[in-house]
Amino acid sequence: MKRFAIRLLTASFVAAAFSVAAPGFETAGLAIPAAHAQQDDQARIPGDLCYWDRVAWSEMNEQEQELWTVLGWDQQRWEGDIPDYSETEDTEWEDLTGEERQAAAQLGYDEGAWNTLTCD
Repeated sequence: MKRFAIRLLTASFVAAAFSVAAPGFETAGLAIPAAHAQQDDQARIPGDLCYWDRVAWSEMNEQEQELWTVLGWDQQRWEGDIPDYSETEDTEWEDLTGEERQAAAQLGYDEGAWNTLTCD
């Protein structure tokens, strides 16, 4: 009986580890990071928007780089090679263009997060 329970527990863990879940969804006690739930050609929507402060430009897929480019970023700015931030860095949501708001939304932002989010 113990072997069956161990096999069942192992099978549940493996199934949970390899399933794709919605942001914030937990499977068998294992949280699956939303940032890794998207396909390679789509922008990831992280459960923690501070994820974008920790990821290198080279770790982003092409779609994510294109969306950040719409928001005024490029590899040199992102990596800190150019000390200037993007002009949208201090822009309120309502002052973003429609295209910029759409890009931000595809990256996981909404008006509240865009206007108030700070990451340490």
